[in-house]
Amino acid sequence: MKKLGIGCLGIVVLVIVVVVLVTATGGGKGGSQTSTDGAQASAHAAMGKIGETETTGDWAITLDSVDTAKSLGSDITKKDAQGEFVVVAVTAKNVSKQTTVLNGSDFIMKTADGTTFDSSSDGETAVMGQNPPPLILLEQIQPGLSKQYRVVFDVNPTTKQYTLTAAKSQFAVSLP
Repeated sequence: MKKLGIGCLGIVVLVIVVVVLVTATGGGKGGSQTSTDGAQASAHAAMGKIGETETTGDWAITLDSVDTAKSLGSDITKKDAQGEFVVVAVTAKNVSKQTTVLNGSDFIMKTADGTTFDSSSDGETAVMGQNPPPLILLEQIQPGLSKQYRVVFDVNPTTKQYTLTAAKSQFAVSLP
């Protein structure tokens, strides 16, 4: 009887040691690992807002501001929007280890129903010479450095909620 009791005690101690080791090394997190991965996926799917930075691939993009206007530019460069101009100011930081190119086609405004708006050449021509400059064609940014740009869209004025895709990062944009 005494040997049986010591044997059972040894098995209980062994089970406790195994449980402690599995828990300490993370092996017992089968269910919670999935929920952590799900939380990370949800956080990744969440969109940035004005003042926030989203990092995707080679770029860390900060959405600095969003403004709207019916027309842009001065007397010589003045352009009227077909709908409403949305002027998006961003800071783009190259987070890669090589010179990388950013261009206007890296930026798209999209409605909830999937309607997409590319940047407006009229709007960007109208803000030429202003600071920050418009992002029209290709811009090289050296590793670890940042540049500020404006990207102008001409959108439907009746729609107020958009998703801005900026170099693969996404931002929620609400217009007044």
